[in-house]
Amino acid sequence: MELKIDLDNVLIKLVNPADFSVFRIVIGTPASARPDTQSHRLGDVVAAQHVGVLRSDGDVAVEPDVIRFMAAGQGGDGWEQGFRAMISVAEHQGWIDDRGRIQAHVVWPNGERIPTGLQSR
Repeated sequence: MELKIDLDNVLIKLVNPADFSVFRIVIGTPASARPDTQSHRLGDVVAAQHVGVLRSDGDVAVEPDVIRFMAAGQGGDGWEQGFRAMISVAEHQGWIDDRGRIQAHVVWPNGERIPTGLQSR
């Protein structure tokens, strides 16, 4: 599943909610978005939408209940079980923080990553 983010319009959409093989954030617009110039904007958008927080390594710590809310009516029978299994795998990999948020890699339009050590607000 992916959270597709429009940084211009402050919109976040859950895409492929039943695909538990991947969990990431994709920056959809603007197409020219770059982590070195718009990472703080990403942090502001995920905070304003109560999705999570931008981590200093450039990933986003996502609130699981937000995913549940966004997936409501889309996942079908067994969705919650699949989601809990995905979280269990993430826990074993160390991708769950001490507040229970799931680490999501951010995919920028140009494939760049946020520079190491960049602090979120």
